[in-house]
Amino acid sequence: MHALGLGNENGVVAVNGRLGGRVSYLANSGFTQRRLHAAFDLATPIVPIFTVPEDYRVDSARRHVLFVNPSRAKGGARVLAMARALPHIPFQIREGWGHEDIVIRDFRAAADALPNVTWLPATDDMRACYREAAVVLAPSLVEETWGRIVSEAQVSGIPALVSDRGALPETVAAGGVVMAADAPLADWCAALARCGMTGLTTTGWRQPPGRPRWRRRARQKRCWINGRRCSVPPKLNRRCRRDNFRSRY
Repeated sequence: MHALGLGNENGVVAVNGRLGGRVSYLANSGFTQRRLHAAFDLATPIVPIFTVPEDYRVDSARRHVLFVNPSRAKGGARVLAMARALPHIPFQIREGWGHEDIVIRDFRAAADALPNVTWLPATDDMRACYREAAVVLAPSLVEETWGRIVSEAQVSGIPALVSDRGALPETVAAGGVVMAADAPLADWCAALARCGMTGLTTTGWRQPPGRPRWRRRARQKRCWINGRRCSVPPKLNRRCRRDNFRSRY
């Protein structure tokens, strides 16, 4: 099996492979499924992104807001604007892979000018990213076919603040907050507080009201049963995933 990119303009990614001598197309989200149907009249089953919990689970110290893969398309300018508007909240920006040096240089120069922003290089161990994260940001401007960073963070009960582009609303489900990508900066800052960030400051953490609710929601796993998404406790997730495959394949 391999990933087949069908163009950034449509925000479509499909997976294809030969099953029984024919080419079958799979979608990784409802958004991708709808795009494939609209663009190519394909009926595709949904196979969501699988996350191996042991590869990402941490006991987070909840010390900062995390943003991974700084770029314009991923909403890097929005994150820097939020950091400027919220100087009392610490932000950590983690580089991604494959960006041109000039892109990283521009963003890093802006980040280095902010005392509440820490810039770190890319890493293969994502647990290093989540170990101190209180909330993850995914304010993408492009239509994402899935938000993998959201799924990875939710393994450890870390909520997400995401834009409404592509499949990000599907990804976050009840484990965070969805905002319009072009919403005013003040609304994004207020949404961060709704994720329980009112207790996080550059001098330490104060437990805000309602925070356990977000952690419980984020920790819930999502699975698909007969084409419908459901949220289940981790101990039931393996059984649901097994039954899902039996019913489909």
